[in-house]
Amino acid sequence: MEVKPSSENLPEKSEFGLYAVSARVPIKLMQSFHFEPVMKGVYDAQWGSMNIRVVAFSEVADNPRNAIWQLFSAIPKK
Repeated sequence: MEVKPSSENLPEKSEFGLYAVSARVPIKLMQSFHFEPVMKGVYDAQWGSMNIRVVAFSEVADNPRNAIWQLFSAIPKK
């Protein structure tokens, strides 16, 4: 039995985005590109016509829903 994805159930193009993740804040990259803060540890960067959401794990808010991200923050006590 062959299973093929249905084009009727596919997400819209607008539901996709580009994300970059980093253990620490990418300081040198921030010097080259304009980063707009969205919330603590989350930035938007414009690359040509594309928007890239950058998440710096070491800066994300101390919140239970961010616990998995904090494992990768490079901060031992988190």
